[in-house]
Amino acid sequence: MKKPYLRLDGITKRYDNKIVLNSVNLEIKKGSFSCILGPSGCGKTTLLRIISGIEQLDEGLVFLEGDDITDLSPSKRNFGIVFQSYALFPNLTVSENIAYGLESRKKFTKKDKKQIVKNMIKLVHLEQEKDRYPYQLSGGQQQRVALARALAISPKLLLLDEPLSALDAKVRIELRRELRRIHDETGITTIMVTHDQEEALTLSDHIVVMNQGNIEQIGTPDDVYSNPKNPFVASFVGTMNFLKAGEDFFGVRPEKLTILKAPLADSHPAEIIGYEFRGSYYRVTVQIISGKYADNEVIVDTPSEQFVDTLFSSGKKIYIDISEKDLIIFSPYSGFPSLKGKNRFFDDNL
Repeated sequence: MKKPYLRLDGITKRYDNKIVLNSVNLEIKKGSFSCILGPSGCGKTTLLRIISGIEQLDEGLVFLEGDDITDLSPSKRNFGIVFQSYALFPNLTVSENIAYGLESRKKFTKKDKKQIVKNMIKLVHLEQEKDRYPYQLSGGQQQRVALARALAISPKLLLLDEPLSALDAKVRIELRRELRRIHDETGITTIMVTHDQEEALTLSDHIVVMNQGNIEQIGTPDDVYSNPKNPFVASFVGTMNFLKAGEDFFGVRPEKLTILKAPLADSHPAEIIGYEFRGSYYRVTVQIISGKYADNEVIVDTPSEQFVDTLFSSGKKIYIDISEKDLIIFSPYSGFPSLKGKNRFFDDNL
């Protein structure tokens, strides 16, 4: 069996007797793009800092290609790191910033360094900006420089700590595509920390969902979204409705529900209590009036044209089609706030 490229065994970290990481085990494949996803304070950045060697662990081991690197200093790990802040030198040009990380590496000749910088500038599409200073660049361009600088040293691992969080929405989407393109071109094993589930779903090969110092689930984006292991994962990755029927709990995605003007065999009478226009679709809040799921409040994502037609022909009284095959079954999960009563759902925008 092929060994994992990076392996974490029983990583534990405490701050003032508070457990931040609780015996975390994780394996990362070579050449993969993995996202560590979770809410603020879940331990994801601490885990990344331990992988980099910046943060010391209390218990556990870190292996790279089978070698124990737990006590290896950050400078000897040969990892590229990009943080939220660009950390560029204001007095150096784009080319000089990228070249900075190469200066202490004696294995590169002056000619090698010049070619590497040229290649990196081309890789991040900054040919026209190579002689400019950071203050002359946009936020997205500065982050590209930081990324190129991290890649210039040919790192064994690229670590990204929420690199897109300081950028506006449009630039984030553009740079997200660039990150994936660069990863596919270089093949460098990449781990990115993010609290943005859309980034994790669109960028990664594997998602590691964390909560309160523990890993809740590891899987492909499709698997984590379609087959969440528990209500926390279901609610944090995308938007999830939670339905209560007696002692049973179910989850169903908003796009799996259908609003009807007239009843079908398994549909449920319902009432529209609110809606939001979101461009190509409406997000509709609905109260189920009777049937197995009576009194549950759910949200439904429905195409704009279809919803407008339904709304004006039926008023607020409609029917909801809930297909049993689309329901995710959960066992009672104490302590999860959305399951303490009926009429609850978890929206990724709340």
